[in-house]
Amino acid sequence: MGTGLAIAYTGLALAFIANIWLAVLAFQKGVLWGLAVLCIPFVALIFVILNFRETKTPLVLYIVGVLLSGAGTGMASRSERARLLREQAAAQQ
Repeated sequence: MGTGLAIAYTGLALAFIANIWLAVLAFQKGVLWGLAVLCIPFVALIFVILNFRETKTPLVLYIVGVLLSGAGTGMASRSERARLLREQAAAQQ
């Protein structure tokens, strides 16, 4: 596994942990909040806005995870493209 994929998987793991953390906080506020955060799109964003003091740490963790995942995916695709171009150049010679 390349460095890019390792970074991408680390980012995915961080985002997943942040989502679990956010769901736990939502369930602590109430069962309906917890179910809504899990089942209805964008309710998590509303929950974060309404409870920003309690949710700022998992929000930052989620953002970092998404950024790492995107950067790692970009790195992995770039290195894969370079590998394919090297193989094509070697085949042509």
